[in-house]
Amino acid sequence: SRTKDGTSETANALRFEDKAGEEQLWIQAQKNMDTNVKNDATHTVGQNHSHYVGASETHRVEASRLHGVKASETVLTGTKKTDAAVDEYVLASGTKLRLVCGESAIELTAAGHINMIGTGFNIFVEGQGYINTHGGKLNLNDGTGAATVAPGAGHKSDIHSAVEALFPAKKGSSVGGPVQKGQSAKAMDKGDSSSKKTAYNYSVDDMVKKQKELKATPVKWTKKGFVAASEEEIRNYVDPVNYLEGANKYQFVNLSASSGVSEVDMNAFLNGKGALEGQARTYLDAAKKYNINEVYLAAHSALETGNGSSELANGVMINGTKVYNMYGIGALDGNAVTTGAQYAYKQGWTSPEKAIEGGAKWISDKFVNGSEQNTLYKMRWNPASPGTHQYATDVNWAVAQTKNMKKMFDSFPDANLSYDIPQFK
Repeated sequence: SRTKDGTSETANALRFEDKAGEEQLWIQAQKNMDTNVKNDATHTVGQNHSHYVGASETHRVEASRLHGVKASETVLTGTKKTDAAVDEYVLASGTKLRLVCGESAIELTAAGHINMIGTGFNIFVEGQGYINTHGGKLNLNDGTGAATVAPGAGHKSDIHSAVEALFPAKKGSSVGGPVQKGQSAKAMDKGDSSSKKTAYNYSVDDMVKKQKELKATPVKWTKKGFVAASEEEIRNYVDPVNYLEGANKYQFVNLSASSGVSEVDMNAFLNGKGALEGQARTYLDAAKKYNINEVYLAAHSALETGNGSSELANGVMINGTKVYNMYGIGALDGNAVTTGAQYAYKQGWTSPEKAIEGGAKWISDKFVNGSEQNTLYKMRWNPASPGTHQYATDVNWAVAQTKNMKKMFDSFPDANLSYDIPQFK
């Protein structure tokens, strides 16, 4: 170093550490570092590699470039991104290709289905246009629902959060730093502390077949009420690959573990939700007592009771006694109020508090802990034993609850979440 009395913090430095178990070669360039290789160069890393650039970066390749990743890959950009090719540009996927943005999505499947969803559309051509179907007639407004889903209005903020999570601020510094050893770059969901995949020895086709054979036919909600779901609609909701983005991923949250939500924050979520308002402590106590995620209990109640406005949530008279049912337990399609109230009467749910706690115990015993159906997905589809012990017939049941859950978890960036995602053959 040209610097008198220079240290590793104020000069160019090279350090060798040979202590067993702590071997390290450390190099520091106090300002610039230039490397010139006149022929080939090879760089091999046996374990993990972290690469951080504080400002801009440029890559230039005169000939061809090959980039390969054996497992998964995520690319996140904080503002704009442009991909351009002078000639052909091919995007390819072996099972499913999705283009998503907020409330819109276009999906191509390997089976040949092209699914689109959005709040509106506009197609304009200067000349003639054609729609041809060689398999039969073209149906318009046939009453069926969308065959795919869009990530929703919070998609932009989800992406922004994922980008920010890659650049944790250094203490006492205004610039970000690289992900340190032992840290994970959180992906699309805040608080995503762990994720695992559970393999099942059958395919999505097997799952769909089991559902179609049920006497209690899977249904979907339309403007005309519940109608039988088509095979393609069942397949769409059964296949986990379709729901790994945005709020949808919350159907795979482990419901048998607490997420550490405070009473203040729970009350804020329940505020304005009719019969549920002011019941934060009841939900938290029930969740702790029966080993259930407290956010799930509140979100489930909000869904089943129409945000605390339903008859069952506000009390129904049975044999001179007012009873409550906060989770729709025992409420059968077509006669939900009467059957739900009768079940609540048998259980002695004579107050909102008893209904919240009693329902939590029922869900814990029957599903989350008793039968190891500890995710919304498992409760709806039961992948361990398809077609048996399913909580609902609505194909959208698990997905419908995720928006409420995401809304809560968005308020708790430090919530302790874990995911269990099914993996079929």
